[in-house]
Amino acid sequence: MKVVAEREAAENQGSELQLLRAKVFTMLVKAYDQVRRALAYLRHEEGDADEIAPSLFITKRGRAKEEKDENVPVLAGGAKPLVAPAIEEPPISKDGPFR
Repeated sequence: MKVVAEREAAENQGSELQLLRAKVFTMLVKAYDQVRRALAYLRHEEGDADEIAPSLFITKRGRAKEEKDENVPVLAGGAKPLVAPAIEEPPISKDGPFR
């Protein structure tokens, strides 16, 4: 009975430590976010706040800029279509697509 009681006490202490670590990490992230906000306000003109205090989280990096392909059409907003059209379709007649 004593061994079982000790094991349960150790498990409870472990879960309490995990909870404490989670709380401390949350406080750290919130405080660091406030520091980043203050830096962004103070260094707005210079624009180097992210260099001074980078994000704690991994962000996706953009791909290297692709070379412009003159044959690929550009959609609204500058986006390129996923698949280029295979053939040029004739315009729809005034009678509609079905005759």
